[in-house]
Amino acid sequence: MSSKSVKLAFLCIIFSIQSLTLIKADEALITKLCSSTSSPKVCTNCLESDPSSKTANDVGLVDISMICATKDMDILYQDSFRYQGNTTDPATKEALNQCLDQFEDAKTKVNQISDTVHSRDFNLAQQLSNKVSQQVMSCNQFFQAKGVPMPDVVANDLSTVSGDWIIVMDILGSLKS
Repeated sequence: MSSKSVKLAFLCIIFSIQSLTLIKADEALITKLCSSTSSPKVCTNCLESDPSSKTANDVGLVDISMICATKDMDILYQDSFRYQGNTTDPATKEALNQCLDQFEDAKTKVNQISDTVHSRDFNLAQQLSNKVSQQVMSCNQFFQAKGVPMPDVVANDLSTVSGDWIIVMDILGSLKS
C-alpha cells in the first residue's frame, strides 16, 4: 500500500470519527434540552423532525421548536377558520372571529421571539413566548364569555399549541442568556 493510500485512508477515518462525534453531540444536546421540558417525547419528535437538527446548536434547536409551534398554530387557525365559516350559531361564530384575531396577532410576534433568541436573550424570549401562549389561550375566554362550548377540533388544536409553547418556554428556561 502506498503512503498516499495510507494517508487517504487515515483522513477518511478521522473525518468519519469527527462526523460521528458531531452527530452524537447533537443528539446529546437534543436529549439534554428535551429532558428539561414537560413533554420530552413530544419535544424530541419535534426537534428530530427537522433534518437540520443534526447540526443545530441551542439557538437552532429553539428555532426548530418554534417552527413546530407555529405549524400547529397554522393548523389551529385553519381549523378555526373552517369551523367559523361552517357554523350557523352567531355566538360561536363571534367567539371564533375573536380567536382568529388573537391567533393572527400572536403569530406576528414569533419573529420577534426568534430575533431575541438569536441575540441569546433567552429570558426575554421566554417572556415573549409566554405572552404568545397566553394570547392564543385567550380563545378559551371568548367561548366562556359567549356561554358556548368550544368546538372539539379547536379545543384539541388549542391544547396541542399550548403544549408546543410550553416546550419552547421550557427549552428557553434551560438555556443561559
